[in-house]
Amino acid sequence: MVEENYIFKTEEIEKTKKYLVMVCYDITDNKRRLKMVRLLEHYLFRVQKSVFEGMLEQKTYRKLKEELEHFTREDENIRLYKISGTGDVCVLGNAVTLEEDEIIII
Repeated sequence: MVEENYIFKTEEIEKTKKYLVMVCYDITDNKRRLKMVRLLEHYLFRVQKSVFEGMLEQKTYRKLKEELEHFTREDENIRLYKISGTGDVCVLGNAVTLEEDEIIII
C-alpha cells in the first residue's frame, strides 16, 4: 500500500491556480476510446487503463474541460475531478506514483 498525501502549498496554489485533476471514462467504442487516450495524454498521466491524473493550471484545466465537453457523446460516461486544498490518496496493488516534479506539460 502506498499513501500519497496531497497537501498543497496554498500560497503557491493561489499564485498559479493549480489543481490536482483526475479523469476517468467508460467508452465502449475502441476508436473513440483511443481518441480519448490521445486527448488525455496531452494533459495528464495514465494511472490506470481508463484513469488519468496530473496537476493543471486553471487555464489548462478549463481548456481540457472544454475539449471533453465537445468530445463526449450522450451514451458515454466521462468524469472530470478537480481537487484543490488537501487530500489523501491510498494506492493499493501495482501503484504508479507521480512526484510533482515529474509532471512536464509541453
